[in-house]
Amino acid sequence: MLQDYKLSEQKINNLLDEINSDREKIFSEIKTSTDIEQLKEKKVKSLEILIKSLLSYKNILIKEKEKKDI
Repeated sequence: MLQDYKLSEQKINNLLDEINSDREKIFSEIKTSTDIEQLKEKKVKSLEILIKSLLSYKNILIKEKEKKDI
């Protein structure tokens, strides 16, 4: 059975690049600001959680692909 997901490895990589870019931007804003906003910290943490989830999903797709190829 061939599964076709809308979220492919390439799309995940693109999303990870975009999210990481946002995370770095917010993180640099936190570093340069004199007062650290709680919201910015929460954004960074949320982005990191999202990155981990996408990486996990990507690993699942890779494993399924390997299984299919065997």
